Amino acid sequence: MEDVVRKLSRRKFIGSSSALAAAGLGLPTQAALAQSAALLQDAAPDYIVTNARVFTSDNSIPSAEAFAVKGDRFLAVGSSDDIQGLAGRSTEIIDAEGMFVAPGFIDAHSHPSGAGVNELVQVNADLRSASSIAEALQERANATPQGQWVQAFKYDDTKLSEGRPLNRDDIDALVPNHPVVVRHRGGPTSVR
Repeated sequence: MEDVVRKLSRRKFIGSSSALAAAGLGLPTQAALAQSAALLQDAAPDYIVTNARVFTSDNSIPSAEAFAVKGDRFLAVGSSDDIQGLAGRSTEIIDAEGMFVAPGFIDAHSHPSGAGVNELVQVNADLRSASSIAEALQERANATPQGQWVQAFKYDDTKLSEGRPLNRDDIDALVPNHPVVVRHRGGPTSVR
């Protein structure tokens, strides 16, 4: 021990002893403080939205004034004052000026897989005339064994240039040997 103490200068000995004492008492050293500051900055939100009317979709906190986001995650929701207290040096603060904000991931009714399958196996009837829809049905019928169904989706009678809805006569003239159903974009309405 004497050799170690002799090799340390008085300055190094006092500095090392102080650091050990501080660590033993639970006091942060300069290095620990710097590391804590870096961790806090890493945890700071990327952006904060304040002064908003926020719908949370959480029954325990149905509305709020502000929220904080880091990456693709919400960190906190609450009052503007509370949330602004989370800001770091690089946090962007957005004043919503009283606008309504709702999460974009809430969708009460969606069928994305069905829409993808429809594109593969049915006729997309999002066309602008009854004659072009009938021609698209005829093209699909030519590639479909006789007697099998030819189906279409996304039909919208309000967009047709003829000023009238698609009807059975339009379809039967070009597709006489297949059963056909054309589903309206609204869902329960169809032409057969």
